[in-house]
Amino acid sequence: MTVSFWLNQPVADDGSLKSNRTLVVGVIVVVGAIVVGAAVVVMVVAGIVVAATVDVVVAASDAHALRSEMANVLSNNFVRNAINEFYH
Repeated sequence: MTVSFWLNQPVADDGSLKSNRTLVVGVIVVVGAIVVGAAVVVMVVAGIVVAATVDVVVAASDAHALRSEMANVLSNNFVRNAINEFYH
């Protein structure tokens, strides 16, 4: 029985094993790099979406608070002026 029988790999003329492991490892490395790159892109895009959403929500909240405050100020001034006009 030969080495090639036990390992199920062909043997070269000089007795060394012929192997296509380099190709397999290369394919695994390339596919892994693609997967990692895609994951990084997805995480970056998700981070941008979350940041933009937070900015929009905060801006909308600030705008609502500003409108409410302006309405309160105008309302208070109107009431104060009306009371002053009535009593003076």
